[in-house]
Amino acid sequence: MRAPAEGFGKGERTDPVLFVVHALDKKDILPTRAKHYRAHCIHLDQAEGHAVDVVTADTLVADDGETPLGSIIIVDAADRATVDTFTRSDPYYVNGVWERVAIHRLHASAVNNPVARHVEGLRFQIRSPTPARSRNKH
Repeated sequence: MRAPAEGFGKGERTDPVLFVVHALDKKDILPTRAKHYRAHCIHLDQAEGHAVDVVTADTLVADDGETPLGSIIIVDAADRATVDTFTRSDPYYVNGVWERVAIHRLHASAVNNPVARHVEGLRFQIRSPTPARSRNKH
């Protein structure tokens, strides 16, 4: 992963710019989703190649708690265009798993959530060269 504080203190952006990618699957697409799951995970793991830091990502599921309905991905990126490029190169997008994709800027003000921890981690990282941060990516 790209270090999220990369560029901090070097005249580049000093605060994270967070976006939510909310993607809903097409109906009856589960076999295609399953076929491209591994490639999707690799894409998330290699986000730094797209100048994106994945804060968290997971599968949206039906009320049964198991049936996939889509994906939610929270990323730190310089701008929406970067997130759009990253999203359009995702194997789920490329292979037609997602029916609808919405990208929204996120105001990370809530306490005790992965986004707030990410923001605090970035602030800590500006002062400290080696913070420990964890991510949940599915």
